[in-house]
Amino acid sequence: MDRSRSIVIWAAFLLLGPIRSEGQEPREQPISLPTVTLQETLDRFVENDYLVQEYRLDWKATDADVEQILNTDGWALDLGGRQEILEGKRLETRNDSLGRSPRRAYDHVTEREHYFLVGLSNSFLEETRKRKADAMQEKIDRLDDVVDFDVAFRTATLNAALAFAGAFYDHQVLDLVKDEMEIEQENLRVTEARFKEEGALTIDVLDAKAEIANLNRKKTELEIKLKRKMNLIRDVWGLPDLEPDLLAAPSIPEETDFVNAHVGELLERAYSQRDDLESRLKAKQSFQESSKYNEIKPDVDFSVSSRYGHFDRDFADEGRHDTDYDIRLDLEVSIPLSMKRRNEARNRRFDLRSKAREYEILANRQTIQEEIEKAFDDFLISHEEIQVQSLLLEQAKEKERMTRVTVETMPEVIKGDPQREYRQVQRDRVQVQEEYLLARKDRLENTLFLLSLLGELTPDYRELVKGGR
Repeated sequence: MDRSRSIVIWAAFLLLGPIRSEGQEPREQPISLPTVTLQETLDRFVENDYLVQEYRLDWKATDADVEQILNTDGWALDLGGRQEILEGKRLETRNDSLGRSPRRAYDHVTEREHYFLVGLSNSFLEETRKRKADAMQEKIDRLDDVVDFDVAFRTATLNAALAFAGAFYDHQVLDLVKDEMEIEQENLRVTEARFKEEGALTIDVLDAKAEIANLNRKKTELEIKLKRKMNLIRDVWGLPDLEPDLLAAPSIPEETDFVNAHVGELLERAYSQRDDLESRLKAKQSFQESSKYNEIKPDVDFSVSSRYGHFDRDFADEGRHDTDYDIRLDLEVSIPLSMKRRNEARNRRFDLRSKAREYEILANRQTIQEEIEKAFDDFLISHEEIQVQSLLLEQAKEKERMTRVTVETMPEVIKGDPQREYRQVQRDRVQVQEEYLLARKDRLENTLFLLSLLGELTPDYRELVKGGR
């Protein structure tokens, strides 16, 4: 068996064997090697992503803020005391107008006074309104934050999924490019041999070298892209030595289910599942509920206290000792003179912001609709491309088979070098096989993108906050 025949048989085994039909997985891993699946990769990405960890902590911190605000019921325990000592001189005079003996005394005087107070105080109406409004605003702000988080997290998760899909198919395309290079290197070897024998032109040698250089550039580009995608997957798994051979074929039912889907059904799924839209709807509802805390109210301060005191005074030949106990009730109402004007302005602001939130929701739904319609069209186009490439691949296989039979049985009917002609047909089939793999990759990527737009590629945000470290 000559060298060219060996190359043909080896290439046919390597290149034709892995792909027999559209539904068959392109590669099988050895049983002894564990495989890494797309779903497992996404699960680990969600669990370990720094953005999720930050989001969980922020969510719990907001819960603590709301709890702190609501637990501030306004009642305060007032404790107080006072002690005063007065030292000095005192002049005391009196006459007999009240029936007492006239007296004139000038002597040292000492007065001591101390008391202890305990009570409760609270502020009502405006303070209560403000406290509940602050708690509601914290919840609204958190729902608004969910929107930004959803966009960022869906993008990050989609990138991880696309990296997996890209690495899986790029690895196979890279193998095919290497096979192409071997075919062209054989062409170059034969052409150079003929050139030395003056049976080939210089341009033929240069053409072969140019093809090899072009394939080498293509191989380098694929290797760089594959390395970048694999590095992301390795980071997710914490396995720096993970190789693309261990990536299992992505299995996503929607890759075929979407073929029979209707765009209206997809929109309904998105409207019911997208966290950003749901959060905007809940934020609008909470904002409307906060209207009862919108208007400013009078300040009402109330306090009740009990006071116990003692007073002593020593002067000349007199002594005074008083003990007292009293209960005190205080009520103070403060009504801002500008309250009516301020409430009118606050109500106008509330109405405007409420309408703005309605338009925000409508704009969000419109964006979702436009993105899903485009993504669905892209998916259908990529699905049709697979059908085309599948037929072209079958055609290329049949042409390769017929050429091989012709070379083996009737080489004289082939113009030029039969082996070179066969190698060209073989390379044509490899190139079609590459296009077929790229078409499958494109459909998978469009499927993942559509799932991301539907809100089905990432967990519900309520599930994300349950975990954490």
